[in-house]
Amino acid sequence: MAGISQTSVVRLMKSDLKKFPYKIQTAQRLSEDAMARRLFFASDLCELIDTQQIDIKKIIFSDKAYFWLDGYVNRQNFRIWGTEKPE
Repeated sequence: MAGISQTSVVRLMKSDLKKFPYKIQTAQRLSEDAMARRLFFASDLCELIDTQQIDIKKIIFSDKAYFWLDGYVNRQNFRIWGTEKPE
């Protein structure tokens, strides 16, 4: 937009148009087999914890994973403006 600062555009979108920026997030759809394997793993792990074969204080869980199939795309600054969060 020529002649309008980014700060002014953001202010107008929020105050006048009642729009909010939403960050793009991607998710991988799970197959039936993958869901069954996750359920099996979780029940197995709960059994090991209940029988004290695994010390829960020594487990570190993380939900971060990075996958690049067709090259890296930086989505950090991408935003969708809307009145409600897109699904």
